[in-house]
Amino acid sequence: DTNDFITLSNNSIQPINELTVEAWVKPDSTYQNYDGFLSNADLPGDTNQWKGYGWFYFGSGWHFFLRTDNTNFSGDTTGNVWPVAAVQTAEWSHLAATYDGDSLITYRNGIPTGKKAASGNIQYPLSNDAWIGKIIFDSNEGFFDGKIDEVRIWEVARTKTQIQGYMNQSLSGNEDSLIGYWR
Repeated sequence: DTNDFITLSNNSIQPINELTVEAWVKPDSTYQNYDGFLSNADLPGDTNQWKGYGWFYFGSGWHFFLRTDNTNFSGDTTGNVWPVAAVQTAEWSHLAATYDGDSLITYRNGIPTGKKAASGNIQYPLSNDAWIGKIIFDSNEGFFDGKIDEVRIWEVARTKTQIQGYMNQSLSGNEDSLIGYWR
């Protein structure tokens, strides 16, 4: 169903200066701008006020947004400057994003698809829910129409080798630095 989502306790999934977010997604349809499949963010219409992190659709692919105390949007009003990964409808794809304190990198099926310089501590909204299956942009809810599996949030930047080595395996849930796991 296109309006299904789960609410997470966001205070337990707020790493400070490193992050990895992974998920398997299988879209069932074409997406509208600002539909999303994972959000621990507050995204008002003014991009300079965005906080947190999340995956949202814009233009031709899935962008990973991350707000740090040194983020500079440089006139970007859409979020389109963030690294992007394209996926096919009705096909499973593994998406991952890492932040290591110097850069943000997105991956599709273990292959890097985009990179953006970023530094500083991650900034979070004062009070906001986190969701799997939707994102809220400006007051509009954008839902994911499809299937989502193996959502993982780490408080470290996983390497390309680690992402590739574990993306096809279920986890125990007790791995070092794993702070969120939903399957």
